[in-house]
Amino acid sequence: MNHRTLLMLALLTTGCGRYDIDPSQYTEEEGLWDPQSALPTDGGLFVRLTRAGDVALLTPGQDTVRVHLDDAEIDSIEAGAGSAVLTRSTEFVCDAGATPSKYVDDCPSDRLTQVGRADLIDASGSVARFDVGAWYGAFTFSADGHFAVAPIDANRPTAGGGLVNLTSVLVIDEETKTSYEVSVGFAADRVIFRNDAEGKAIGMLVLSRSEVANVDLTSQVAVPRATYPLTLDAGQTVTPIDVALTPDNHYALITIEGSGDLYVLDLESPSINIVALAGHPSALLVDPVSDRTYISYKASSRIDVLDHVRFDVETLDVDSATDHLIQGPGFVFAYSRSGALDGYRIDTTTFAVDRYRFTQPPTKVELAPDGTAAIALTATAGVGRLEVADLRQVDGKVDTDVKPFGLDGVGVGLTFAADADGSRALILQDGVDTLYSLSWPSLQVKAVDLPSPPAAIGTMPDGTFYITHQDALGLVTFLDDADNLVEVNGFGQLGMLDRPLLTQEEN
Repeated sequence: MNHRTLLMLALLTTGCGRYDIDPSQYTEEEGLWDPQSALPTDGGLFVRLTRAGDVALLTPGQDTVRVHLDDAEIDSIEAGAGSAVLTRSTEFVCDAGATPSKYVDDCPSDRLTQVGRADLIDASGSVARFDVGAWYGAFTFSADGHFAVAPIDANRPTAGGGLVNLTSVLVIDEETKTSYEVSVGFAADRVIFRNDAEGKAIGMLVLSRSEVANVDLTSQVAVPRATYPLTLDAGQTVTPIDVALTPDNHYALITIEGSGDLYVLDLESPSINIVALAGHPSALLVDPVSDRTYISYKASSRIDVLDHVRFDVETLDVDSATDHLIQGPGFVFAYSRSGALDGYRIDTTTFAVDRYRFTQPPTKVELAPDGTAAIALTATAGVGRLEVADLRQVDGKVDTDVKPFGLDGVGVGLTFAADADGSRALILQDGVDTLYSLSWPSLQVKAVDLPSPPAAIGTMPDGTFYITHQDALGLVTFLDDADNLVEVNGFGQLGMLDRPLLTQEEN
């Protein structure tokens, strides 16, 4: 049996039981797919087929869909909108005069040109293409899925791009399937979107060292509305750390590396005000209901509350420093990943502070979808635990006794989904092929046996959990709210197909 016959048999069995191909021939570095690349969408789970340079769309109970870009190789998958994902690709062009050929490997190296592109791929396999220079970095996506924006990455090559404006950002409009550049006048490294009351993206802040640009997205403008210098000293560098917008989009709040100054940018009447804080902030969170900003400090046992009218600061005393803040309904939860055991529930109406005490330092804390509980993964000396803090308020009081649960191994992943009685969490453990399902508020625990140890875990938009596995030829497990397991396997075999075709420039 020749290789092509073996390949065709493999493809016919994709998603239909186990496989007969020896996976040992594929090293981890040259795997057929990437278990860490999974992206959930309304239309299914997209994964990257690394060897083929394609993507596969996985849906429980349905045939796997392979999306193949004939003349390009997909380098990465990034989040998209609804049922779509945005891929970054390299297109190969064989210059005129080279020996005619269909495949990249047959084009002389001195004739082969690589061109960057991005493709918006939906659940039907439909592709919308955008020319994207290889010099652009990772995309940032607006919450409504309307826009994707990429700044220039100074570490990427600009060869083959002609004259490149290194102070521009690329904007992709995913609704109109168009793209354009905005020249902000400096080398950008971060984008923060501004949304209207309905959650639609209307603008963005583009940040870099020492400068911020305010850009309108309601029309395809090529220049910012305003640019804010964060210092007037050309020899001084000011590096933004955390950025937050007030609920009315009137102000942008920016903390600065190594400084206790909070920069307040007026986005309506361009100006800058500076508020002196108690020290170097570790986290910044704007509560949209109370219209206040909460600020924590890694080296100080206090949490500051900033109003958005006079920008006065009120201090809440806590017993230990915190470096993470999480938004909840009617409260803010503060905790530390730096070894402290305390967590704090701060009522955003009364400013009452309730203290929780974990038995081990948290490595990760997540809130239940309805905000009624915080679940922490903790670990000490290789011993893992799951600890639950009840955040419900009954008659003005909360139960601050943390409920600990032991784990078989060290918890490395945690994801939530809402269910009929509240919510439940699924806990991934390092190297352990048993997952635990913890229901809240019943605290019912179920063990879920998997076909092999998981690599990553997440939640589909419909609440179904997905688990990827380190399996050479492809294995993803879907778990529904009735604890039914559905395996989708063998899809990595699709990655054994031919490498990308190249485009003949003369054609």
